[in-house]
Parts: sequence; C-alpha cells; structure tokens
Amino acid sequence: MWSNSMSDLLNEVMSDLVTQLVDEPSIPKYKEPETGWVQVPIIRGIYEISCLLDLCDQFGGTIIGGYARYCCSQAAQVIPAGDVDIFPTGLTLEDSEKTFKLWYNHLVLSGLSVQHENEVSCTWNSNHIMPFSGCPTIQLIKPVKKGAIVTCGSTEDILSNFDFSVVRVALNKDRKTATAWAAFMDDENSHRLNILNIHCPVSSTLRCMKYSKKGYWMNARETLKLLNDWLNRTPEYRENILQFFETSKQRDLTQKEIDELEALLNVD
Repeated sequence: MWSNSMSDLLNEVMSDLVTQLVDEPSIPKYKEPETGWVQVPIIRGIYEISCLLDLCDQFGGTIIGGYARYCCSQAAQVIPAGDVDIFPTGLTLEDSEKTFKLWYNHLVLSGLSVQHENEVSCTWNSNHIMPFSGCPTIQLIKPVKKGAIVTCGSTEDILSNFDFSVVRVALNKDRKTATAWAAFMDDENSHRLNILNIHCPVSSTLRCMKYSKKGYWMNARETLKLLNDWLNRTPEYRENILQFFETSKQRDLTQKEIDELEALLNVD
C-alpha cells in the first residue's frame, strides 16, 4: 500500500501539471492530427551549425529534435533551441557505435570537453573553441536500442521514438529541407504539445513542464494521456518512482540512486 505522503505527492504533481499545462483560452474543436512523414523547408539556423553539418557529411550523422524544429518553425514567435542534438548514423547498431567514437574523438582532439554524460548522451563544453563557438550547446547522442528507447537506425526509426510532434523533425543532407511528422508544422505554429510517445509518465511530465516554460501548451486530452499511462503502470513501478521522490525530500540521492531513477524514467 502507498503511504499517505506518497499519495499526497502524486496528487500534488498531477495538480501542478494541470495548472501549468492546460492553458487554452480559445481552442478549436479537436481534430485528429495528421500522420506520416513530410518534407518541410529549412528557414534559419544552418550557418550557425555549418561546422557540425560538415562533420555529419564527413563521419555520418543527423541533427534531429529541438534545433531542427527551430530551423523549420514558421511560428509567429519562434522559440530558440538551447542545444543541438547530433545522432551518429550507421546501418547497424555496431556501425552507429563506430560513428559515435569518430565524433567523440574528433571533438576531444578539437579541444572540446565533456560537460555532462549519461546513458544516452554526452553534452560538450564548446565555449570559445573555434569553429564551434557559434553553435548552441552540442549534445552527441549515444547509439542505443534498449527496450523502447531507440537512438539509432533510419531517420524515421529515430524520429518515431520522439515524444512530441514538435520535435519529430530531422535536417536533411541538402541543408534546404527537413523530414518531419505530418502534424509538426500545425503543432509548432500553434506551440501545441501533441504527445505521440510516452516512455515514462514522470519523465514525460517533466518534459511537458519544461516545454510549457518555453511557451508551449497542451490541452486536457494530452494531459490525460499522462495520467492514464501512470495508472496503467504496475504498482511496483509506481512505488519505486515515488520512493525515490520521498528519499530526495530527506537527503540528496546517491549517484547509484540517480542512475536507478534515470533507468526507470528512460525505459518503458
């Protein structure tokens, strides 16, 4: 059985989620979003990352996610991207791992240092180091196929693993177009979060809150997707997640506990 404090914590989290994310003063009647892949034009942002695109051509890699969204957004107020995610490419997981090593070694030899590393990415410190100083924060994504987490394979395979329609977009090699989910442009232009994939309801909630601070919103239908996913998890899964939050109220989590929590948040 859950303790009262754990139940109170869940109620508090869900209440905050609804308060922060459901902001829809004049929402049109719901219609099912379009599906499939389309080609969209790139409008901005290529010059700033031209050195990274050159390395994509040299080693193999694709820029996917938030920065690609920024490059293609046609919204009246374009929300900048804080980092640029590079996915090393290869025909197989082994090939992608080799490509990742090429990228990693090149960035080290170029004078960059790893600022943060976890199971799925390396974040680099590129301040004042040419030619990378003009780039947003560089994140090199590790090739992973673990459970439902997929960060390698075809562009469509990787994009299909992304949670929101507004980040299901990847820059093409021609530097003029991008491959995107069909609903990408409508959702991006409206700054609307459309949840397509939930690995963990807690990590997805945190990402929704992160995007809400940037200016995105989601309707009650999308919020209920998160609640429904949480309720369909096993009691053991929910208990483990909540126990970590209870522990963090009393003391700082150990690195081992942080690693265990990240594993719960990242794997279905």
